[in-house]
Amino acid sequence: MPLIDDVYLVATGHRHGPNRLLSSDLDLKYGLAEGWSEKYLGMTERCRLAEGDDIAPLAIDAVADALVRAGWSGRDIDLLVCGSTFVDQPVPPTSSRIASEINPDATSFDINACCAGFPYALTIATSMMGWDTSLQKVAVCMAENISPYIDHDDSESSIFFGDAAGTALLQRTPRSGAFQVVGAELTNDSSSPDFVKVPRGGHFSHDGPRSYKHVVRLSEVVGRRVLDLVGADGGDVRILVGHQSSTRLLADVADSLDIPVDRQWRNVSWAGNQSGAGSLTALSHGWQESGDELDDGDLVLVVSVGAGITAGAVLLRWNA
Repeated sequence: MPLIDDVYLVATGHRHGPNRLLSSDLDLKYGLAEGWSEKYLGMTERCRLAEGDDIAPLAIDAVADALVRAGWSGRDIDLLVCGSTFVDQPVPPTSSRIASEINPDATSFDINACCAGFPYALTIATSMMGWDTSLQKVAVCMAENISPYIDHDDSESSIFFGDAAGTALLQRTPRSGAFQVVGAELTNDSSSPDFVKVPRGGHFSHDGPRSYKHVVRLSEVVGRRVLDLVGADGGDVRILVGHQSSTRLLADVADSLDIPVDRQWRNVSWAGNQSGAGSLTALSHGWQESGDELDDGDLVLVVSVGAGITAGAVLLRWNA
């Protein structure tokens, strides 16, 4: 895909489910060896909504958080794109529920690219900004309410996930203390789409080893392609933000891209696998906690892979 001109990511926001589920409790519940979740997933806990709670209010709070950080009002937003796989309800779209509280006049719609939703939503938003000059300020949201879609009596379905929402705000004009959106790369391998699925009326299921291999493989593919756009390689990347599935997977993705494992922003250890929201909330957490360590021109690479199989990468450059 081509380079992206004159779009800046100026602020982020995030929110997580208020209920913290400890790995030690889940290991005991599912009859796993003591310390299994922390050893194999790198998770000590995960954050979830209470039963019956919706993700939309959490997403609205995440947008409000980002607006404060950007110094915007909700009325400044011209377009709101929401990536959401695990929705509260099919109709109305989650984007409309968010926009109703932020800016009812903003153009808004949902997209579903599963765990790769953030790169897909951001790429769609920047593409629209490229051909529609009226879109000056844009919100890209991710909202995932996974809890109702998992079998809480099955460790294979339940032990990984947390509920979360995140927001990234984009604008056309350059701004210091923001990221320039340099480029994006999307790809799919739809040859066997059903080995990660939620069947109608059922719960999340997956072929874990097969999923793992595809995530690592396609993360490398899209990551290298987007770096090639600027003649860079893994050694040039200051920070990697990957799919927040497990610390082991994140380490293998970093290795595949020749990026030192310690150059990562991640929150999977305490937030769990947040599906499409994970890469955005990890970016948001990392920026807010460690952004002052970035130097002008530093590259941040966001890569994520989801069911389908969908895969996306976004390359950001720090503008100090």
